[in-house]
Amino acid sequence: GVLVARNRMIAREEDGSERNRMVELAAAGIPIAFFSQAEEGAAELGVISAMAVARGLSPSVALRALTADAAAMLSIDDRVGTLEPGKDADVIVLDGSPLEVSSSIERVFVNGREVR
Repeated sequence: GVLVARNRMIAREEDGSERNRMVELAAAGIPIAFFSQAEEGAAELGVISAMAVARGLSPSVALRALTADAAAMLSIDDRVGTLEPGKDADVIVLDGSPLEVSSSIERVFVNGREVR
């Protein structure tokens, strides 16, 4: 797979047009993930993924890039990345799409227990 940094997502052509590299990679069947640049960048993953969707990446590919594909690239997909019995999972319930920056958190579950 390929980790794509925020500043490398869009390719600018000589004629001024833009190409979303993530769309091209996904269309070629290559798993992608968002490069967070450690803890500071991880806080921006929601905004970065929303930008990618606004520029043509499908929402389902963006969610996989944030979850299952990222976990597989890090070789931790046996523990995280999808919601399955036996895997670690903290879960948030939102009032909208996880790819909408306007969505708000309604409930949070950590280690199977609701956190208030």
